[in-house]
Amino acid sequence: MEKKIKHTLKTLQIEYAFLWILSILTIICFETDLFPQGLFADNYQITYFIQFTGILLMLLLIPVAFRLFNFSFLHKIRKMHLPQALNHYKKWSEIRFFLFLIPLLLNLFAYYLTLNTTTLLCVGIILIASLFCMPSYKRINKELYLQDH
Repeated sequence: MEKKIKHTLKTLQIEYAFLWILSILTIICFETDLFPQGLFADNYQITYFIQFTGILLMLLLIPVAFRLFNFSFLHKIRKMHLPQALNHYKKWSEIRFFLFLIPLLLNLFAYYLTLNTTTLLCVGIILIASLFCMPSYKRINKELYLQDH
């Protein structure tokens, strides 16, 4: 069973790294002019709409990502057999990462399309928030009550 836990952890860590790698690749694509920059910098209505959408998504999805593993949810997982609990835990961890990825990419694109630093601040907040959800062996054991803590 230890092998299954380590495999699940390794998969989650790769997916977590994907969040950071994808954001770095997006930045590289914009900085090397692969994607155009400042397309909507002059259009204030579109800039406002894009920024509003990015900020709103960040404000809505980050708390959802944090609350995803609330007590009642974890209590249900803990009652399952370990292989089933690990699969369930992995699925919801992946959903959590997508809840970070969506506003992250939207705000990165918003920054480069509008050249307004408000959305860049949102990107920073999302990346910092994702650090609190980094998968670890200790976290899996704690959340699934696999060892005494």
